[in-house]
Amino acid sequence: MKNIEKYEKTAMLALSDKERAELTKRFDEITSTFEVLDEYDVKDYFTRHCGLDPQSHAQKYKVKSQESKIFNVLRQDVVEKFFTREKLMENAPASDDEYFSVPRVID
Repeated sequence: MKNIEKYEKTAMLALSDKERAELTKRFDEITSTFEVLDEYDVKDYFTRHCGLDPQSHAQKYKVKSQESKIFNVLRQDVVEKFFTREKLMENAPASDDEYFSVPRVID
């Protein structure tokens, strides 16, 4: 019941005692469903079944005449300048010096 009151306050709801009891029952049913997962040992699953460190980010790909290889699919984060501000502003329907002009949406 304590958690329901916390959620009720956070969501700014005003629940009756009957509603609180019903939600407590429903939340208990939901959480008991997930307690089944505690029975399974998944800590080393990736290491045992895939040969991967669970914290790694890797993708497998096929190479001709070789088995799957593992590589990092993320590129290096490199800052590149593609366009000048003036070039970008040429495409703006309306601009105010170096800023885009847009219609006012809030009065």
